[in-house]
Amino acid sequence: MTTSSHSLRTLKLGIKSRLLEIRRRVVQAVLSYDAPKLLAALRRLGVRPGDNVMLHSASGSHFGFRGSVEDLTQVFIDAVEPDGHLLMVSLAYHSSSVLLLEEGRTLPA
Repeated sequence: MTTSSHSLRTLKLGIKSRLLEIRRRVVQAVLSYDAPKLLAALRRLGVRPGDNVMLHSASGSHFGFRGSVEDLTQVFIDAVEPDGHLLMVSLAYHSSSVLLLEEGRTLPA
């Protein structure tokens, strides 16, 4: 890598980092929501106790939910209790799966 391409990459990474921080701050200041607001939104969408819900999501401060991953999960559980079901997909791409892929291995069937 040449010095100029290294400098350009460093500059790009710095700009991207600043933009992500600005986005996070805007979301937290203007677009954030808490557990009661999320539950109300789920009710408006038609999610009721006894429903079966499949949840695929990402979490992070730049998505706007004010609470922990556990709080977020609990909102969905509360939305379908007592007789509903919550199915959540878990993909560990940033850990063991990455190592397997880098080594050219697959998960056992």
